[in-house]
Order: sequence, then C-alpha cells, then structure tokens
Amino acid sequence: MRNNQHIAPRRLNGNEALWAELEGIATRTAVGKGKTLFRQGDAGRGVFLLRKGKLMLSMHPRGHKKLLYRTIGPGHILGLPATLSDAPYSLTAKGLADCELAFIQAEEVVDLLKKRGDLCLHAVEIMAHEVRQLRRRQASLISLKPAG
Repeated sequence: MRNNQHIAPRRLNGNEALWAELEGIATRTAVGKGKTLFRQGDAGRGVFLLRKGKLMLSMHPRGHKKLLYRTIGPGHILGLPATLSDAPYSLTAKGLADCELAFIQAEEVVDLLKKRGDLCLHAVEIMAHEVRQLRRRQASLISLKPAG
C-alpha cells in the first residue's frame, strides 16, 4: 500500500506522515459510482483514505432534505472524528465516480496514535481544520446581529 501515485499532495496539508502510516496498516477497498461508502448514523468503524475517485459528502438533518456538504477527491482522510470519538459517522459518503480507498479499522487507528504521539498532532490538525470549515459554513448560513 506504499504507492501514493494517486494522491494529490495539496490535499494532505502537511499530513503526509499520518497518511503514510495509516496506509501502511490499511486494506484496500473500493466503492462504485452511485454506491454508498457509509451513511450518517452508521457506527464509526474506522478511517478511509481516498486514493482515487470522487465522493459526495452529505448530511440529512431530521425533518429536512438531504444537504450537500461537499465533494472531495484524492488525498482526503474520512471518518477520523467518528473513529476517535467512538461515535457514528456524521455524514454520508457516496461515490460520484468509481473510488479506490484504503480502510483502517478503528482499533488500529487508535493503537497507532497511542504509539505515535507525533501523529496525534496531525490527527488534531485535521479535526481542527474540519471545525474551522464548519464554522465558516455556519457563519455564511446565519446572520449574527450585535447584542444590544
């Protein structure tokens, strides 16, 4: 699994070391165009590395229609928040094209991060980036009025 030829390095944002270590313990998997990789609410069973293809990430708020969250391509790590917090996946991932992925079981991810503290920082950076993106999206959807 050490062949990273499909990975777009700009997507890794300095997390190449984490990607390489995860890929070293991963098993290959695939999802076809139009097929669902995981659904919002499914148990977070592990992390996926998107090596090739495109996925649509969406959310399904109760009482509302499906909302497109974003479209992602090679170089993205999926499922890290769910895996590290032992929570369900918060989004649905569906193939927009045939996708090649690497999958790492939750227990293996946690064990790796326990052994390699330097990689924990990379995982935190990924999750912090997701929080920043979410806050930007929320700010664009709501208007904040000054208290007074």
